[in-house]
Amino acid sequence: MRVVVTGLVATFPLGGVSWDYLGYVDGFRRMGCEVLYLEDTGGWFYQPSAETYTDAPTANLAYLDAALLCIDSMNHFPDRVAALKEWRRVLKPGARAVFTDPVAVTGPVTSEELAQRSSIGLFVFVPREVNEGLITQAGFRIVSQLDVTENAVAVSRRWRAARQKFCVDLLRIEGQERFEGLQKFLAAVHLLTSERRLSRIAYLVEK
Repeated sequence: MRVVVTGLVATFPLGGVSWDYLGYVDGFRRMGCEVLYLEDTGGWFYQPSAETYTDAPTANLAYLDAALLCIDSMNHFPDRVAALKEWRRVLKPGARAVFTDPVAVTGPVTSEELAQRSSIGLFVFVPREVNEGLITQAGFRIVSQLDVTENAVAVSRRWRAARQKFCVDLLRIEGQERFEGLQKFLAAVHLLTSERRLSRIAYLVEK
């Protein structure tokens, strides 16, 4: 299977970004996949076959013939089924896609808690059953789904603790309001996931 991993290793080589993206590259390679890494700089698209840059976004779609990976981004798409249908359009028959929904609703959550969990941007919260329906509606077959909430529990706890440890430096960089806002956000992530009221679900789907 060929897998394309997009990232910002060269653009943002600090703060764990390189480790994050290259971890996916190494992981898929260890699974026996042919892995291609694409630097997603937000600039012009590089077309390897022509060895030049292009303004055509479809130029590199040929590399998406086997798999597509979307980590913790689906919850930011207002029209989720439209995104899934676009994936299906560009993927070849038999190709697979993996995506995670880190805010699947799996328990009672107050409006205040939802506001805190979505304080950093646009979020769309849906139950697991809605995700399953949208996947089918888009024309995909669900191969498997895995509850990986424990990852979110651990990361949010460690991330918040690390930020608190270096609070003096971060306060100088971010300011009081930004620093406290992110700490409250991470606290909300940890609380809701540890109590399994919001869950992180990984879906493997096939065209």
